[in-house]
This record gives sequence, structure tokens and C-alpha cells, in this order.
Amino acid sequence: MKEKIIENEEYLKHNQYRCPNCSSTEITFDKKTKKLKCSYCKTIFEEHKFEDVSVDISTLKGKNIFKGAKDIKDSDIITITCNSCGANVVIDSKEAPIARCHWCHSLLSLDNKIENGAVPDVILPFSVDKEEAIKLMSKFISKKSFYAKTDFLDVFKENNVKGVYLPYMIVDTNAHCTFEGTGEHETDSYEVIVGHDKDGHAKKETRYDADLCSVSREFDIEIDDLTIESSSDKINRFSLDKTNYIINSIMPFDTENCIKFKSNYLVGYTSEKRDLNILDIEKKVQTQINDICRLSINKDLKYYDRGIKWDKEEVKDVGKKWVSAALPVWIYSYCEKKKKKEVTHYVVVNGRTKELSGSIPLNLKKLFLISGLIEALMLAISIIIYLITKSPFAIPSFLLLLVGLAYFLIEYLTFNNTNARHYYESETKYRVHNIKRKDKLIEHQYRLSNHYMYGANNKRRDG
Repeated sequence: MKEKIIENEEYLKHNQYRCPNCSSTEITFDKKTKKLKCSYCKTIFEEHKFEDVSVDISTLKGKNIFKGAKDIKDSDIITITCNSCGANVVIDSKEAPIARCHWCHSLLSLDNKIENGAVPDVILPFSVDKEEAIKLMSKFISKKSFYAKTDFLDVFKENNVKGVYLPYMIVDTNAHCTFEGTGEHETDSYEVIVGHDKDGHAKKETRYDADLCSVSREFDIEIDDLTIESSSDKINRFSLDKTNYIINSIMPFDTENCIKFKSNYLVGYTSEKRDLNILDIEKKVQTQINDICRLSINKDLKYYDRGIKWDKEEVKDVGKKWVSAALPVWIYSYCEKKKKKEVTHYVVVNGRTKELSGSIPLNLKKLFLISGLIEALMLAISIIIYLITKSPFAIPSFLLLLVGLAYFLIEYLTFNNTNARHYYESETKYRVHNIKRKDKLIEHQYRLSNHYMYGANNKRRDG
């Protein structure tokens, strides 16, 4: 695919932004209005959305890469390496000679600065203030406080909640898709006798009749603002030492409101440096694009209610657009020290949508104790039922013995939101058009034992 680098001609010159009213460079981010404000003439102004100057996705051809700035090592935006946890934190050095690491809360010194890389093309300013984020976090933590470790509850402090701009890539895709395979449509269902029990009662099972058809769909798709992490430390959702899935789960952002990057928006916040290039995440992005394409066409295939088995899946990129972005997140982190390792837990709030997710260290001893008490109570009730019914296999008694175990499993699995993730396949905007359909009956099938087509993969997700 032909590659094209797109420069922003209106971008910053000599690292200075000027007030449109008086040309002053004393411009700061006003947290009340969520806009830029001139400190000299007090003019408040807002940047145009980045989408106002972007191309129509349907016209995308080749590989289009936006580049906001090539080198900012001589600017006031610098990266500092934290001596405590090793994180690279981006700050505006004009604001203060020191800053605080948003991951471990250690103070940072300019003595540890390292050469910076490219700044983002766009930024999405915070619209949720710190007080609101803290209120949301406090409410979430209070609901989890019964089984939370006391150390975590004791150290939760408002000043450790940090506003951070995290690095992402925003990808627009114009693609042509071809899917070919077989699908099944249920025509009838009924019960059949498959044998008898020892008392002579008939054993019945459900059988299904279905039409097997060859299915083909060819279509164009436009995928708008597929967003993915571009930090090697955060892109791995399944990290064993950090609850990265929590950060992933507060997506999507309202990226349609992104504006051209200006360092003024960093004032009062910290920012993490992007350290992954397009080649590093291209395979993951393509996997997610393939998932979106596969699942999007299901809306046109409702007739095949038993499923579809695709034998050919071809997603051909016509054009792509890559934009680097800094997106706002309120973060509280806590390091849980275990015998053999440390696990960093995150409680985070989307700085635009207020979407919240969190992982809190679980007090397993307390959960075991409560589950044990529940199990003991259920055992006592089971004994009473046995004494009344004189049957050790009374159905209520048997089920009661599972209550304590079920309670433990439910609390353990849901406490840290381990199933939380960004549902990119349904939350990313897309448009399917120019659909070409080919459907042909192959044969009628009878007395099938499965309710769903064997080998169906039309709802598969690989990302």
C-alpha cells in the first residue's frame, strides 16, 4: 500500500501559540470553561475540531499518516524517567521544576529528563474535572469496601488522583470485503423418543430440520476512529502485574471532538509518551478491523439463524489514515505487594465520558470466612431438611450445599471487574454499503441434534 505522510501546515511554529486577539503567547487551559485562555487579554477561545480538516473515509486510498511534529526535544515539553518505577512521564517544564509520577506518586526531577519523541497530532481536552472524578472513584470504592484490603482504603487520598493524557492511535479505514461460506436456516423443531428409563418412561430429545445454503457477501466498509493504545506498557490487556484491562475498558472516547495538539492543554496535567510505532500495532489493528467487518455484516444475514461457517474471509484495505492522539484519563493507582510479585491496581475515569472502571485488591481471607459461614449455614439447613425428609438426596438439600461455593466464585470473579474490556467490535463507528449478495440452497437437512450450526464462525472475535 502506498504510504503518504501528511503534514499539518498550520501547526506550531517555533513552539509558540499566540492569542488570536492580542498575539500574546501567555496562553493557558482554563479548567472552568475547558477552553484556552489568554492570560494577558483574558480572551477565551476554542480550537477547531480535527475532523473539520480530515478527509472523507470513503475517499481514503493508500496509507495516510498524520504527523503533528517531528522533533520537540528543544521545547519545554520533556520526558522524565521516574527513578522509583521506571515510567516515562511527559510534563511541561515551564510550569514547575518538579512533577509527580502518576503511577507511583514519586516526585520527579528535571535531572532525569530524556530526549523526547514525536508529540501527538491531536488532543482531546479534559471535560471532567478532578472533583467530579474523585467523587465517582470514592463512590465506586465505597461499594467495594467490604472486601477491599484495609491498606488500600487507608492510602486512598485525593492528591494521588492524577489527570493523565495517555497515548493512542486513531485509525480510519476504507476497505472492501469478501466473505464466502455456508449457512443454515431452521425450518422446524420437534421432540423424538431416544429411549426409555428403568421405569419405562420415554426419553425425549429435540431435533431440528434446516436448510443448508451457500452464502456470499461482498461489500465496502468505512470504519471511523478505531482507537488503540500506543504505549507498550498499556497495550497488553492481560498483563499479570498491572490491571491494564481497567484502562482499556473506559473506552471509547468522543474522538470526533479531538483538536490539533497544543502543549497548553497539558498545563496542570501529566502525559505519557507514545513508544509504539505503526508497525508495532498494525497486526493488532488489522485483527480488530477484521472482527468489525465480520460482525458488521451479520445484520444482513439474520435469515441464517443457526449460524454461518465462513470458509473465505478477505478484507482488502483500500486506504487507511493513522493519527496519534493524547486522550484524557483520571487515574488512581495502588501497588499491592504479594509474596512473589507486586500487582498495580487502577481505578480510572474517562476524562470525557465519566466512564469508570476499577480494580481493588481483594481481602481473600475475609471472603473465605464469609463464604465459609454461608456454607456452614447452608449445611445446617440441609441437615434439618434431611431430618425432616429422611432422604440424603433431597434436591433442596443438595442445591443448598452449592450456595457458599457459588457466592465465593461470584464475588471473586466480579470484584476486580476481570471481564471488563473495550468492545471495539460494537463501540467503533462504521458504515457498510454496496452489498452484493449470493445465496443458493444446497440441501434440506433433517433430525439435526444441535441447535446451532456446527463450525459456525460468523460471531467470532479474534482481537
